[in-house]
Amino acid sequence: PLLRVSDLRQWTYCPRVVWWTHVCPVGKVESFKMRMGLLKERRLQHLQKRRTLRAFGLKHGQVEHNVSLFSETLGLSGRLDMLIRWGAVRYPVEIKFTHGPARLNHRLQLAGYALLLEAAYGVPVTHGYVVRLPDDTVDQVAIDGPLRDLTWKTIAALRRTIDHEQMPPANPLLARCT
Repeated sequence: PLLRVSDLRQWTYCPRVVWWTHVCPVGKVESFKMRMGLLKERRLQHLQKRRTLRAFGLKHGQVEHNVSLFSETLGLSGRLDMLIRWGAVRYPVEIKFTHGPARLNHRLQLAGYALLLEAAYGVPVTHGYVVRLPDDTVDQVAIDGPLRDLTWKTIAALRRTIDHEQMPPANPLLARCT
């Protein structure tokens, strides 16, 4: 099945979200946090046109927003919040309405985008960034071997769940699965 990069994030947050999205589809309810994140993301994208890339530790580069990516080989697609290009180098950027450092679900999502960028451009992606709103803090995330391995394992688990149509267990933090 064609997976979305956001499925990687959802699997870590609550595996049942993937079940309800792919196996037994139901409508999604947009939370307050999701609405606020989208509004602040749009504002940040507008401001980014006038900003430098200093927050990312970069002196040069070009920025693209809402970049659609697809790989038939990987069976993966997604829309990246922001892409920084510098020559042949590509850095994925995800914008999140959250506090604290980049969590595992955010890192998995970045790694999924890194795989898509590597498939599209044929260049390795060594790291990406998570911009945390509301304070515009930037976390650099290494796309290293352990994260890549976990990303492939998560993709395999997603496919097994969808192929076998078996509902996964809920996250121990049940509130995440509401």
